[in-house]
Amino acid sequence: MKTIITLLVSFFVAITATQAQWVPQTVPANVDLVRYIDIVDPNVIWAYHLDVAPNILRTTNGGGTWSTVTVNIPNAAGKTFDIFSLEAIDANTAYIAGALGGSVGPRLAQVYKTTDAGITWTLIPGIYTSQNSYVNFVQFFDASNGVIVGDLQEIYTTNDGGNTWTIVPQANLPAPTAEDYTLERRVVLGDTIWVTAGGMRIYKSIDKGLHWTASSTNIVANTPGFGPIPVGLAFQDGNIGLVNHGNNLSRTTDGGQTWTPVTYSGPFFNYGITHVTGTPQTYVSFTPVNTNPGISITHDGGLTWSLMDNNAHSSAAFINSQTGWSGGIGTMYKLAANISGTTKELSSANNFVIYPNPSQGLFTIIPASAKSFNLEVYDLAGKRVMQQEGNRFGKNALDLSGQKKGIYLLHILSGEQQIIEKIVLQ
Repeated sequence: MKTIITLLVSFFVAITATQAQWVPQTVPANVDLVRYIDIVDPNVIWAYHLDVAPNILRTTNGGGTWSTVTVNIPNAAGKTFDIFSLEAIDANTAYIAGALGGSVGPRLAQVYKTTDAGITWTLIPGIYTSQNSYVNFVQFFDASNGVIVGDLQEIYTTNDGGNTWTIVPQANLPAPTAEDYTLERRVVLGDTIWVTAGGMRIYKSIDKGLHWTASSTNIVANTPGFGPIPVGLAFQDGNIGLVNHGNNLSRTTDGGQTWTPVTYSGPFFNYGITHVTGTPQTYVSFTPVNTNPGISITHDGGLTWSLMDNNAHSSAAFINSQTGWSGGIGTMYKLAANISGTTKELSSANNFVIYPNPSQGLFTIIPASAKSFNLEVYDLAGKRVMQQEGNRFGKNALDLSGQKKGIYLLHILSGEQQIIEKIVLQ
């Protein structure tokens, strides 16, 4: 007989203080500036840092211990491999994108994959074969579908878990320009991805990278040292987001089609911005710059910013308003407080993380382990309105935007266990 566990675990938190706590975590001695953090689940987090090899960090216990991942590139013949970005799939599987070369001579754009936590790395063949190619990042939407984005509109997609990659045809891309180069700055929500691009533009795909559009942020690129590319990008849902270049901050409410300048007050740090997952209108801004380092938070969509601390922060990622990590220079920080700023209901079900709850349509479920599971949603009349196979290796997007507003029961089925959680569609 199946064991039925009904957990309607909800807790309400109200935070009025603006001073949040970031607790330093011990990292290996060779760690430099932590550029990017990829959270697989509350225990498994990967990150990469700049300048000093090996460039990758990994933890499997929520940051209790961090270890370096050695990147031994096969057939490198003494050349260095500079990592531009990292994409973690699970505790053992990850991709890195970068360039193989040295200080003199051609540099080859390459993508590698590991399935054994970085012990070995395998080259993804048949992509970025030109010496003019430049790869920026790999991004997966689920266990099967992913995209690799490079400069000059060289974009590849996969629908078989990365076994094969197909180039996106020019007909599916915006008209090419000389400014079609990108950074690794990207945001993914469900099937949608936004990417910063040259000319102060944003590239966007709503079908997992198969078709792309481009829009202008209308930000004037007049901040020295940044170049004509948006520096920070964050979205709280499919419509509302922020972008910045230097101290210029703009907001969109239509998914990035149009942007409006934000006149803000308080300390805004212009190195990067991140949305605090599951918490409307809440973002952090940060910088590691020695003259004025720090991290700040807004609870009103960027209008007012409050200082969190003056430590050097170079990246940030969140599961929810109580669980997150930030990278610094030679350190990692873990969030040790609730930073929602408002009374907000969060949900957990037998260690599955579900957010936001309530939601306007799109829920995210992070699995408790790597065990297989399925998702089913029922209304209060007992009618099943949705079912889908769970992605046990990362975030699961559950889209109920086509259903009527109200209370639903989410059934998480894993082996002989069934977990039932109340979710609210607003």
